[in-house]
Amino acid sequence: MDNCFEIQDENLLKNYPDIKVLKKLEPVRVAYCKAFSKTPENDAFKVLIGWAKRTGLIDKDSTHRVFGFDTPDSKSGDEVYGFEVWMTIDDDMIIEDENVKSKIFDGGMYAVTSTTIADIITTWDRFREWLKLSHYELGNHQFLEEHLPFYEWDTDIPQKNHKVNLYMPVKDKKDKEKEVIPPVRVAYYRAEDVDLEKSAMKAWDVMLSWAKRNNLDAGSGKHRIFVYNIGFRKTKKYWQEVMITVDDDFVFSDDLVKDKIFTGGNYMRMETNLGSLMDSWKEMGRWREVTKTKAGKHQWVEEWLIDDWKFPEKGIKVFFPIGD
Repeated sequence: MDNCFEIQDENLLKNYPDIKVLKKLEPVRVAYCKAFSKTPENDAFKVLIGWAKRTGLIDKDSTHRVFGFDTPDSKSGDEVYGFEVWMTIDDDMIIEDENVKSKIFDGGMYAVTSTTIADIITTWDRFREWLKLSHYELGNHQFLEEHLPFYEWDTDIPQKNHKVNLYMPVKDKKDKEKEVIPPVRVAYYRAEDVDLEKSAMKAWDVMLSWAKRNNLDAGSGKHRIFVYNIGFRKTKKYWQEVMITVDDDFVFSDDLVKDKIFTGGNYMRMETNLGSLMDSWKEMGRWREVTKTKAGKHQWVEEWLIDDWKFPEKGIKVFFPIGD
C-alpha cells in the first residue's frame, strides 16, 4: 500500500506524521445526490444512504465508498448552503431514482489524513498549515470527506464521533532548483519614491527605454533582467532597482543609467508569476525554516522574463540567496 503514497520530506513528516500524499485517487463512477438547506449534510446523507439500503449496496462486505463535500455554490456565512454526497458504484449499475444520479469522478492527487466529524474544521486548518511548508500547492480537483465505516451506522445521518478521511487536492509545485549566478556586468537604475508602485514604474520605464535606445537584443536570452527592492520592510521612502546584463566592452553614455558588477552567488531558484510573486517569496522563507538552510548574505533578486522590452512579462524567477 505504501507505494501508493509519495515519499515525504523528513522534517515535514516529523511535524505532520498523520498526513500522507496519495499519488492518485483513481477515476470512479459514483451515485450522488445534493441538498440545499440549513442542514444539507443530514438531508443529502438521508437520501443517499436510504437509497443504498433499498438497493442492497450496504453490508459488512461492501466495497462501496462514501464521500461528501460542500458544493462550490455554497456561500460562506449563509444559513442555507449545499452539500453533495457520493457513493462509488459499479460501471454497469443502472440507477432509477429521481433524487439519485450518476457521474464519473476523474480522481487526482490528494493529501490525506484521518479525523472525526467533530474535528473536521480544525483538521482542515491543520492541512492548510501543512500545505504552506510542503512542496505541493492546492489542486483544482474536488475536496473530499470519506465517511467510514458507513455500513456500521445506526442511522442514515452521520454522527459527530464517526470517522472520516479528509482528502485535500494537491499538485506538485515547480521544483525549486539551485543555481549559481556568476559575477556579471550590469546596467542599472534605482528609482526612489514615497509610493512603492511609482518607484517601481519609474525604474522600469528608465531601464526599458534605455535598452531600446541602445538596441539591446530583446528576448534572445543574451541579456538578463534582475530586479530587487526594499522587500517587505516598511519605510517612509521606497526604492526599486532594475539591472540588465551587458557585455564587458559595452560603452555607457547616459546620465541616468550606470554600470557595475553584480556579484551574484549561490541561490535557490523558483519559477512563479506576478500574481503569486509575494506568496513565492514567503514560501521561500518557509522552505528555509523547514530545511534549516543557511541564508546567504548576497543580494536576493528576481529575474523578469519579457520580450521586446515591454510588458506583459512571460514569467518571473525568484532567487533566494543561500550560504555555502
